[in-house]
Amino acid sequence: MPKEIRIVLDEEEYEKLVAVKGSKSWKELLLAHAKIRGEERLITEISRGFDELRKRIILVTEDTNLAMILELCRVIIVRLVKMSHEARENAVKKVEESLEAIIKSLPQEY
Repeated sequence: MPKEIRIVLDEEEYEKLVAVKGSKSWKELLLAHAKIRGEERLITEISRGFDELRKRIILVTEDTNLAMILELCRVIIVRLVKMSHEARENAVKKVEESLEAIIKSLPQEY
């Protein structure tokens, strides 16, 4: 079922929004803003999750090197989130290939 959004603005508020809107439709303006906010929330959640994991790793292993590797992974994921879908697909392939090569080069000590 279609939904409507109705808001009351004074003249100054309306003019500010029209200036930001440009040639976009009101729907395009709102959805673009929602997408940005969604990405910001996702990036915040990613960072919080990695921060919690980093704290646990340091607490359990006392190894700051592992925490550093985890931070690099967080940065990679945040950058991937910010990319367009097509660019992300290509970048994920490169990251995957690089990580697989690193894993193969590590000693098999368990």
